[in-house]
Amino acid sequence: MKEKEFRIWEEAFEVDASVAAGQTPNVKPTAEGLHPVVAAYVESVAQSRQVPLEYALMPAIAALSAAVGNRVKVADGGYVNNLSIQSMLVARSGENKSAPARDMIGTLQKADWKEMELWEERKIEAKLQHEASGSKAPFIAPAEPRQMILDDSTPESTLWRLSRNPQGMLQYTDELSAFISSFDRYNGTGFQGQLLSAFDSSGFKVSRRSQDTFHCREPFYSVYGTIQPEVFSRLLDKPQFRDDGFLARWLVAYTDPESTRSRIYGLNREPDQDAMAYWELLLEELRTSERSGQVIVDPDDAEAKKLLTNYWNELECKRKILANSDFESAVYAKMQKNVVKLAGLAGAVDSLAEGHDRLLMSRCHIEWACRMCDYFIGSFHRLGAFRERDKQGLTKRQVLQGLRYHFPESCENQAELGRLLGISRQAVNQMMRG
Repeated sequence: MKEKEFRIWEEAFEVDASVAAGQTPNVKPTAEGLHPVVAAYVESVAQSRQVPLEYALMPAIAALSAAVGNRVKVADGGYVNNLSIQSMLVARSGENKSAPARDMIGTLQKADWKEMELWEERKIEAKLQHEASGSKAPFIAPAEPRQMILDDSTPESTLWRLSRNPQGMLQYTDELSAFISSFDRYNGTGFQGQLLSAFDSSGFKVSRRSQDTFHCREPFYSVYGTIQPEVFSRLLDKPQFRDDGFLARWLVAYTDPESTRSRIYGLNREPDQDAMAYWELLLEELRTSERSGQVIVDPDDAEAKKLLTNYWNELECKRKILANSDFESAVYAKMQKNVVKLAGLAGAVDSLAEGHDRLLMSRCHIEWACRMCDYFIGSFHRLGAFRERDKQGLTKRQVLQGLRYHFPESCENQAELGRLLGISRQAVNQMMRG
């Protein structure tokens, strides 16, 4: 297997063979690379709530995704995706997961409540005017405002709400296990398949006897919630969540309990008020912006494109050579998509907030996205999601593929590979067939 087979985007970009060595990424999450307002508030919340940075960073990413919504897409030269993010924070009970999430997402919830109150007032006023006019025509209420946050709903209600909110929604649930467990109750309805379609921005259509048919052409559905490590482990054991790529789509944040900071009684406090005020202004600017378009890699920054390309290729190498399970392979494949989404989201926030003429992602956005994706892959490792490797090891075929990758000059064909191993070409062929 020659190295050139892993030059995915452009022949000019090569991949360091050391990425196939199988090291577990061991990086820490960071807010560096995000808009200064976002970074400052994330750090303020983490410090004031006495929690690790990712406890504030993960809901911040979810809130930014919901605020930008479906108006902005990200284009990487081959595909166009929306900026929806499906993410979860894995932590034990009592780790103070909820307060940072409310600090970050609460601003959008308040905006929803305010818009709904204004809509109720307009509806009452319109109904009074309709009655005063003496019209015989049926009363038609004003169109409902956009709903950004879904707190709790049944699966069918979620799909219906998505069809009514083309700009997109964020499903926020403090206990993600309850949300996912509801899939079992609706297993016969095809809800999980429709949800998978929504995750990939593919449209869906719902037809029920009890109600009219509805559809959503381009759903935007971000999800954020928290879950305990033990519950996550049980989800991994269920084929319905593991084998169809459902869990592989998620950005999973997990920090070993030993690494979390100790909370001191009396020091838990509200985040810095100035940082909070700027955060609220930023979300309002993103929520009300009428800008739309596609975020692209800055064409004037060759290093930015090279960085994203090389990282994508590294994931492809791991997916092809090191992934000894369908689930691990799926995680690498979905992370190729998520790294572009995260970089695009960071670029979109900066471009919209600063009023730039073009929607661009720069090197700093891509560096942040690559580091975060390494952290998410590391979280899967720490949670034992790739435990098949310990049980099964590499297959014969994967060992041979690895040899051919690391020794391309000596293994250009089966005969040369056989000479390297000291076996016949026929034996190599038989081993590769498995």
